Amino acid sequence: MTICPYLNQVKLGSNFQVLIAIGCHEKVSAAHLVDVLQEFHSISKDSILGPNEIEDIKKVTCSLSNVLMKSKEDNTIKVESVLYLPTVTFTGKSVTLKSSSECLFMDDCHMDERLKKFDAPLLLDKYLVSDIDMDPNNIVNINLMNCLPFEKKPKLLSQSIIEVLSENVLNEDAIVVDPSHVSNEIKNRIKNPFFISSMERLFLHERLVDVSKIYQCLRNVRCFVKSQIQTHLLYKDQVILGSEVEKKIFIRNTEECLEIYFCPNSSAGSELYSDIGAGILTILGNRLKDFTTIMAVPVLLSEDIAKLSVILDDKNILRNSSSSLYKSLGLPPIPGEPVPLELHALLRSDFSSFDIGEYVAVERTEVDKARHYYYAIFRRSDQNTDIGSRLYGLQLTENANEEDVAAYLVFKFDRGFLTGTSAEDKDTNGLLPDFVEDFKDKSYDIIIREIQDVFANLQHNEEKAQKVILRRLYLAWHPDKHPEETKELATRVFQYIQDIMQKPNVRTIDCDDWDQQASGGWDRYRDYTQNYRESYSHNNDIDGGKDKDDGFAFNNEEFYVPPTLQELNPQPSEARRWWKQADYDIKAADEVLEAHEWVCYMAHQAAEKALKAAKYKIHYELCMTHRLPYLVSGNESDSDLREWANELERITSSAEAMRYPDRWTAPNVPHNQYTSSDAESAKQLARQIVEYVGDIVN
Repeated sequence: MTICPYLNQVKLGSNFQVLIAIGCHEKVSAAHLVDVLQEFHSISKDSILGPNEIEDIKKVTCSLSNVLMKSKEDNTIKVESVLYLPTVTFTGKSVTLKSSSECLFMDDCHMDERLKKFDAPLLLDKYLVSDIDMDPNNIVNINLMNCLPFEKKPKLLSQSIIEVLSENVLNEDAIVVDPSHVSNEIKNRIKNPFFISSMERLFLHERLVDVSKIYQCLRNVRCFVKSQIQTHLLYKDQVILGSEVEKKIFIRNTEECLEIYFCPNSSAGSELYSDIGAGILTILGNRLKDFTTIMAVPVLLSEDIAKLSVILDDKNILRNSSSSLYKSLGLPPIPGEPVPLELHALLRSDFSSFDIGEYVAVERTEVDKARHYYYAIFRRSDQNTDIGSRLYGLQLTENANEEDVAAYLVFKFDRGFLTGTSAEDKDTNGLLPDFVEDFKDKSYDIIIREIQDVFANLQHNEEKAQKVILRRLYLAWHPDKHPEETKELATRVFQYIQDIMQKPNVRTIDCDDWDQQASGGWDRYRDYTQNYRESYSHNNDIDGGKDKDDGFAFNNEEFYVPPTLQELNPQPSEARRWWKQADYDIKAADEVLEAHEWVCYMAHQAAEKALKAAKYKIHYELCMTHRLPYLVSGNESDSDLREWANELERITSSAEAMRYPDRWTAPNVPHNQYTSSDAESAKQLARQIVEYVGDIVN
């Protein structure tokens, strides 16, 4: 390449070393090309370049692009001097040389019409100057942007120009519109936890970090309706002349919230969703790069809110592992949770001893006479010999202090299939209950004396306690509950218990139900242990025989936590308990007269507890969310319930918004954000939900 008088090709001959000595080079370097551009600038002094100069400068710039690409591959990029590049402006399409740090790279052309009076220097591009031949794909400029050191790179146009609302729009009062206006729909949609969690999946898919402020803005989204929406463009805090334009919708981001401005005639549709999606992407700084995630944003705005997770699954968008079912496998039960039904067969009926920190089950008898069991953790023992008066210290709920519980209501989980010994009963897979271990060394006489002590103290206990103690004693020694190793001993002890129970001074009890329970319990135990062993063996085979926490067993403080193998864990008693409180809450809402936010809060509480009751009726799984749409999701057949829950969530916004001022922008507080109309509507919707669920759980 020859650029007279700056760069000239010479033929290499026998005098090559002489030419090197006087300043010739074998190859053109980036420094040479930068020097040539500096020479052109020193002559032109920012003035308009002539056509021949332009052609030469284009050659130099293209060569610089190629050399930088080669240097990037060799990791030898070095540009130390001031770099001048050819530029044009919208106001005068002549070419001048400007320092690269003063130039703008036209990375976004959608605002062309608004930049006709923009006079900042733009990198030369055929799109702007039709009479100058530049590479058709703008490869030269792209290479420069990719290869130049950061301090030498031109600035991106999209990051240098800001679109803002005109002052007259900001100063105008917002128009009050009907609740059905699309602005309310969009606000509720973006604040919905389904939408926010879906956006979280998009960020996760692209491995984005430091997005906490984005979540805050989405949760605090605010919508305004203005008579007109006019915007203009700013460059270095100065308005670009002629950039004013009227828009149907505009989105801007403040430090604490996302603001969306609508026109009165805005209506839902693909164009609106696309515009809002583009606005959200801009607010995000266009950090989403994958085509799939970019196209998913308007879809999240338009599709059924309850189906967003499925839609993202279909698009193979990564799912947050914190919400994965896998994360819940193998976790210990939470004190206060109902014991799954199939684990009832593992509860020992005898009055066992317990270790500190051990998981136990506490019996609760409901008004329907049915017995239910709840997890607890054993914290304190009691040496009182009278089982009816003995009190154990238990942790009954999560993070709670220990409470006194009657010992006859506390049951031990049988850990036999983890600590088993040899046996001839093949149905038990060679595994025996702890009961066998506890009593195999006790003589018949010792056992009888212990039982006599129980009966001697029985008359001092209330009727309910007497019945529970007798039932446990009866079942503990029922022969059908024992394997062959202890069946003979159990039969003798059981006969003794029956003889005592037939005496006149012992209250008469119908034992038919107890016999049935005893006969079925061991079968269920055998089935359960067999299923467990098969599952455990299968998982060990998959894992190469290594010990692993596979979700079927868990150790806490070295004590066994019973596993669960069934898919559903219905807890009708727990469902009724939650519904009762929901009924109390909705009645309490009628007692609040002035504070509309508290009426809405009580209505939300009633609906939340009623919806949890409906879930627990089918399957108990601890649910910590307060979001009504989450609680009703999955009940596709209950369209009315889903509609009421969504509408109530729209009115109340969230459980936190009705209580905490920081959920609103200053100087607003919850008290002035809810009207009497909101309160009445919330009560009516909550009452419908409570009554509907009441028919299910009762």
